[in-house]
Amino acid sequence: TIGYKPATLWLSSVCETIQLFASTNPHFWATLKPVLITLLAIMKEFRITKYDPKYRDRNGVFTKPDWTSFSEIGDVINGHKVTKSEYMKVEKAYIDSALHFLREANIVSLTVLGLENHRKAPISVTEGQTLTLHKLQTSFRNVLREKYWCRFEQEGKAYVHFGWDYYMYIGLSVNCNKSVRFAKEHGLFVEKFTSPYHPEKDG
Repeated sequence: TIGYKPATLWLSSVCETIQLFASTNPHFWATLKPVLITLLAIMKEFRITKYDPKYRDRNGVFTKPDWTSFSEIGDVINGHKVTKSEYMKVEKAYIDSALHFLREANIVSLTVLGLENHRKAPISVTEGQTLTLHKLQTSFRNVLREKYWCRFEQEGKAYVHFGWDYYMYIGLSVNCNKSVRFAKEHGLFVEKFTSPYHPEKDG
């Protein structure tokens, strides 16, 4: 695994090498440059979830039965009935923690990208729309409840991604130690982890 500071130096070197190569192919450089900028800028990346890492196997798979979706409210999982109040408490912890990270990093808005609306139901966001923190609060809740899916990003500065099984990924270009503590105090587990939902990882 490449450490954060060494990774920055390594990526800078790669960036320079690619730029020299791409000097004869402007289209290639124009396509790749935004990806490299993002990799260089966002080096503080986290997976933030309700899942205690001690229950992961050697491959990182969470092995303890637990609810993973809004739709499971009322279900009995491992002998425990999932209540709406339990769900709401966890959902609030996710949303409040995400907003805490953004505020600490002085991020006032994120852009909707990769919007998917498989249910074809009316929704309040559009591809490329910029959302303030107030509107992000509602959109985070809608994505967690699987009404639609998208990435929330600000190029080179921040992102919030939500994944399958109630996973949340946050990346920022500055340290947010207060927010890490906030998330932990609200029952979440914070691990250094790169989001698997970056476009360059697709396929």
